Formats: sequence, structure tokens, C-alpha cells
Amino acid sequence: MNYLCVRLAEQTQERESCDWALLDDQGALISEGCHALTDLKEHVWTAETRLIALVAGSRVLTTEVEVEAQHASHVRKVIPYLVEEQLAEDLDDVHIAVSPNAGTGLNHVAVVGHAELVHWLDQLYMADLAPYLITPDYLNLPETGPGARVLFEQGNAVIQFGRYHGTIIEPENLANYLDLHFAQSGSQKVLGGENAAADGVHVALMAQEKDATGRALMERFQYELAHLNVDCQIFVESPIVLQATTAVRSISDSLNLLQGGYRIQEREKSLIPWNSMVAAAALFVFAELGLFATSSWWFSKEGESKQEASIAQYLEVFPDEQRVFDPRRQFQSHLKRANGNSSSGEFMYLLERASLAMNGSSMPVKSLRYDAFGQGLELELETDSLDQLEAYTSRLKQNNRITVELLSAVEDSGRVNGRVRVELI
Repeated sequence: MNYLCVRLAEQTQERESCDWALLDDQGALISEGCHALTDLKEHVWTAETRLIALVAGSRVLTTEVEVEAQHASHVRKVIPYLVEEQLAEDLDDVHIAVSPNAGTGLNHVAVVGHAELVHWLDQLYMADLAPYLITPDYLNLPETGPGARVLFEQGNAVIQFGRYHGTIIEPENLANYLDLHFAQSGSQKVLGGENAAADGVHVALMAQEKDATGRALMERFQYELAHLNVDCQIFVESPIVLQATTAVRSISDSLNLLQGGYRIQEREKSLIPWNSMVAAAALFVFAELGLFATSSWWFSKEGESKQEASIAQYLEVFPDEQRVFDPRRQFQSHLKRANGNSSSGEFMYLLERASLAMNGSSMPVKSLRYDAFGQGLELELETDSLDQLEAYTSRLKQNNRITVELLSAVEDSGRVNGRVRVELI
């Protein structure tokens, strides 16, 4: 069994060239290249080949939620309600995929908009390619042992903190982002699930040999992040080969976006000639127009049926509930009480916002405190001036999902020590 790995950008089109790598089932490289999606079927694909699509991590959010033991029999039903608290989008507009072996305790999830996922799938199926696995590119950096991994590529810093957690940021924000991430011992997340003090955290900086920009960034941050125990690695392999190798060798525990309505079995059945799909769609529209006069009654009955099913499902989880008027909102209320404020994911979101708002400015973080029960994230910063501190809070306030409060600002020896509190609305 061979694996064909392709990298899809945010708006990849079927005739647009994309990097690909063909590997055997041990992760050994067979060949690599760059072709349009429509040409891969002819040049690379065989009946025994499985397709792995590494999609743009900038369009996928990875986070984690804690599921209490009382919801053990309803884990996959509970997780979307827990994740909803961390999203700016409506829950109906996003697809949520869960890491393997979901259960009580900590669960890792990936969130992607339906529009993005459908776009990627459309391009693959229009090129007559059926995906076996779709996963964010930043979850497949080369193995470097416990710690954080950072790959400099195409002017970005691709970061992987754990098997199922990563992000992509601009290099200018890297130092502040990592400092904030490891500032509090209770918040440190390293590969393998271990905790470590900030001065013992291992950070692997990586770049490709032929990428002059990436190597320059790696050399720069080798010194800026020296307090985090930095190790530098230069690879002769191309980024697609590096990530494809990791994806194949860890395929059994990958976080696959093809879940629920997108799972492989259903999607493979829908792999039919594109012209036939267009014809079927036209026939469907015609039929809908013909049935328009009776659709109102049908949808009314269907809505009543769905409501009754929702209430029945809700009562399975909470049999002692006296009155059910809105199953979704009542379910959400129970989860909030049982799980606090989804503190882990909330902390990571606030931490990222606080880091990005620094906008590359030099503002050492003297202390960081997070309260999961109402006080949010509190930062003590050292700035050059009061104007710089106010500019920082102004940038934070541009995010309409959070509230920002400047608690104090004290001048000392030409510097300003400020305390800022950031909370989710």
C-alpha cells in the first residue's frame, strides 16, 4: 500500500499546481513533485494508493475540552457544546473532528468551517481523487522529542505543541507567543503531555536547507529563544516530504477531519462523474419546484419530529429534568455548570490573542495568571512608556470577543509596569 500526500492551500483549485509526495507504508519516499490536482490521477495515482491531504492549518483551529465522567456514554454528543464556548462562529457553520479514542477526560478536537472543508473536498473529487485522510499540515512536523516544534516555511512559523495541537503565526510574534505559552508552569504543554519549567522547555527550530529565508529566521530565533533550551535542525528534504513522512508513520493516531457526514465510507460512495452530479442536482431542483406547494406542511411535520427526537435524546442524558423547552440551550447550561468555563481552551485562546496584540513589540512578561472562574487572563508587562501600554490594550480591544481592562500602570526608573486583564465576553 502506497500513500500519496498532497498539500492544499486555503483556496486550492483543481488545476492549480500543488506539492505532492508518494511514500510506501513505512514512510519511505518513492517520488515527489508538483502537479495540478487534475494531473495526479494520470501520473501518480493507482488503485492501491491512499490519498492524504495536508490542508492549510491557518483555516483549522485545534483546541481541547474536558469531558466529565458523568457524560461517559454521550462523549461525542457533549463535545460540540463544550467547543461552542471557544468559537466566534455559529456551531452550525463549523465541522468538529475529535482525536482517536475520544472519552472522558481531556479530548483534542479540530474545528474547520464547512465551507473550507467542502471546498477542499470539491477540488479533490473534481480531480477524481478520493481522500483517505485530511489533516492540518501543522500536526505533521518531524519528530524531535518532547517540547515544541517550529518550522519556518514560506515566511511563517508553523508550530506544533502536541500531537493534536498546533498553530501558524507570523515570525515577528514567535518570541512573545512562546514566552506567554510557557510563562506559567500549569499551562505548559509539551509533546508527550509532560509539564516542565520554562527554563527547561525544549524548542526545536527547523528550516529547509534551500530556504534562505527560513534558515535566517531560525538563526535569529536561536538567540532570541535561548532561554527556552533551543535546538536547531536543517533538513535537506522538502517540507512536503517532511510532513508526508510524519503523516504516514503516525496515520493510525491522526486527527482525521473526515468524520461524521464527511467520513470516508459516505464520501467514497459519492465519487461519481461530475457531469452526473450536475444532472442529478438539476433534477433535484426541478423536483423541489414541483413540490413547493406542499413543502410547508412537510417541513412543519419534520420540525415537530426533530423537536420530539431532541427532547427524547435530552431526557436520556438528564432523566430528572422536569420541563424541557429548549433542549440545546438547557444541555449547554448543564455542561457549563459541570465543566466551569472550558478553561483549557479559553486560556489558549486568550493567550494567543494577548501574544498577537504585542505585534512584535518588546514587552517582557513579568508574570501571568489565569483564573478559570471569572477573572480571565491577567498579565503584568514591562513597557517603554505609558503610550506603548495603551497602544497594546487598544489592539486587544479590537477583538469583539474579549473585554480588556487596564488594572494599573506604574512608572519606575523610566519604565512602565502595567497590569492588564483579558476576559472572554
